[in-house]
Amino acid sequence: MKIITIIGHKGVGKTTLFRQITKKYSQPENSLKSSPIVNYTEGTNLDKLAEQITTLLPHSSGENTNQKENQLKLLIFGPPNSGKSTLMNYLLKENRSLATPIAGTTQEPQILQIVNLGEKHNKPLVIIINKCDLLEEKEELKEELKSRLKSLNYAPVIYTSALKGTGIKSLLKVLEKMLEQAQKKLSRKELAEVVEKMLLNNPPKYFKGNKLKIYFAKQEPGLIQTFLFFVNNPQWAHFSYQRYITNYLRKNLELDYLPIKVIFKKSV
Repeated sequence: MKIITIIGHKGVGKTTLFRQITKKYSQPENSLKSSPIVNYTEGTNLDKLAEQITTLLPHSSGENTNQKENQLKLLIFGPPNSGKSTLMNYLLKENRSLATPIAGTTQEPQILQIVNLGEKHNKPLVIIINKCDLLEEKEELKEELKSRLKSLNYAPVIYTSALKGTGIKSLLKVLEKMLEQAQKKLSRKELAEVVEKMLLNNPPKYFKGNKLKIYFAKQEPGLIQTFLFFVNNPQWAHFSYQRYITNYLRKNLELDYLPIKVIFKKSV
């Protein structure tokens, strides 16, 4: 894994959490590296930040063919005082990011705009609830997050305490699982069987007097698992059926933690 950058609001504690995670990786081949933290003042430079984040985040399979199969680029961001600097330094086993209780040490943009950016570009996300030792109603908070972020139901929720090292093992397991799922590739025969069962389970319905026909499919693995369906007319794919396909593939291919992109193309 490789930590590319850390982004967050002021005083979020990125340092401690990073130091905790890197304790789990003592071997040279598993060591983590980072580049300097990117700091932005709240409410400013958001266009520039969006462009930089898009560059840093993992790309689809067709764009990361040169990336080593055992590497995972990780971008950490969050609201004020959430512990991002602590997490970064725990991962790296060294103080690359300054973390202090003084407000204004680190400065970051509005969190929801970054989350929306990640969702827009179908980026894999992990929701980390840091400083969990200070929380009393953990499950209630988890359910509220899932309710507000329904479109991100694939994003795992992890409780951590970067200062104490709590939950770091679970976080690392999730990251390893994401990398494993990104490398999952079905053979042509296996994918054809999955599509056949999917159609038998729920055939396409008529949409505007026309019925979608799926002839075959192709898969492009990666941190965005992409499936191309070659059909008679892409415009006849109702959004509800697209959602069904996504949910079916996620469940039956065990792609729990990754975004799935479904593309319809007219068969020639």
